Amino acid sequence: MNIEQARSLSLESFIKQLGYQEVTKGKSNEAWFRSPLRNEKTPSFKVDRTTNKWIDFAAELKQYDIIDFVKAYGERSGWGSLNTSEALQRIAQITGEPPRHTTRQTQASEVTSGVKSQPASSPDTYRIDHIGPLQSKKLVDYLRGRKLLIGPAKDYLQQIHYTYLRTNRQYYGLTWTNEKGGQEIRSPHFKTIIGNKAPSIFEVKHPRTMPGTAVFEGMTDYLTYLQLAKREVMARAIVMNSTATYQRVIELVKERPTTEPAHAFLQNDKAGLETAIKLKQALPHLQIQNHSYSAYGDLNDYLTGKPLAMEDKKFAQQILGSELKQEELTGAPKNAKSISIS
Repeated sequence: MNIEQARSLSLESFIKQLGYQEVTKGKSNEAWFRSPLRNEKTPSFKVDRTTNKWIDFAAELKQYDIIDFVKAYGERSGWGSLNTSEALQRIAQITGEPPRHTTRQTQASEVTSGVKSQPASSPDTYRIDHIGPLQSKKLVDYLRGRKLLIGPAKDYLQQIHYTYLRTNRQYYGLTWTNEKGGQEIRSPHFKTIIGNKAPSIFEVKHPRTMPGTAVFEGMTDYLTYLQLAKREVMARAIVMNSTATYQRVIELVKERPTTEPAHAFLQNDKAGLETAIKLKQALPHLQIQNHSYSAYGDLNDYLTGKPLAMEDKKFAQQILGSELKQEELTGAPKNAKSISIS
């Protein structure tokens, strides 16, 4: 990834990928957050959707781009002090965009697996100190803040302790493993990966299951699904961990016969809806379930009652009503059962 590519990415979406939510509804071209650069109660951090730049009014920092943001965010997140090259690598890792330079081996891997490789966290960057059961009150409170039940969450999440070797600082967070052996990591204000980016595949632990596959963009959406489903749930779940893994997800869904139901619960933002279109084009039998929560950013926002801003809601419903028409998506195979989340 180069500077021009990084600056073309949506800064608002990038900040939301880090786990921050828009908290104040301003003008249609503004997104307001509690500053990711400090702890605060009153939102002082604004992203201008028109210029794709950010302003931190409390710190009197104005008109900076995504690269400047990653550099400023580095110390708080545990990434340390980053130069421009390191900031670009970090952006590529989080967004799933491939690095600008790839080896022949990496390119061959992408062709055969369908997964865009992300920069691996090398041994001189992180050290995993311990992975064990979820115990931290802070992490439990984080899940409860998303209205997730702790018991089922413990079936899929563990607690990881790791050291960022460049600063020798220790951190911890929630973790689960993807199919390439990478450790996906989430905490209340930060997400990263140790290893390579890939989807995670789960055999569902639930008292009522049925043959089929359910696809989710993120882990909290999967856990939400297990809580909201009023009928049987799909026996296999795929958590994408990044929309960049969509080609691999297509391969995984194709492993099962088309007579088995397949549902997808993606985010109602630009990246999520574009991914839904790609999945639907490649998998005609796949049912996109975004219509069930079209007024919300994702399935977990539906659970927590956090609606989209009006402008974002209109955008999502426009796409869902045109390129992803509901009547074209709900035609399940004859032996398939619908999953109701209402």
